[in-house]
Amino acid sequence: MSVPSIRVIAAADVSAKPDRGDISVGVVTQAPQAREAVAQNTKQLDPVLAALHPGLRDISAGITPTVEVSEAPGQARSETRG
Repeated sequence: MSVPSIRVIAAADVSAKPDRGDISVGVVTQAPQAREAVAQNTKQLDPVLAALHPGLRDISAGITPTVEVSEAPGQARSETRG
């Protein structure tokens, strides 16, 4: 006995103009103090963003301290700079 059924096969293409885009651009700076590194980053990145598009802006930033670990015989120490 046959079961009644409907079989549908379809395909479609959809296109639209993009209304936004995400790009990632960055600089890395090392300085003795975090505020110096931030100032240097701003000085380097602002012209890049302006050249790409006047309306672009920096919306995220990160600061990571430099940590040096020294394990001399019988002595362990770490030093954080920046």
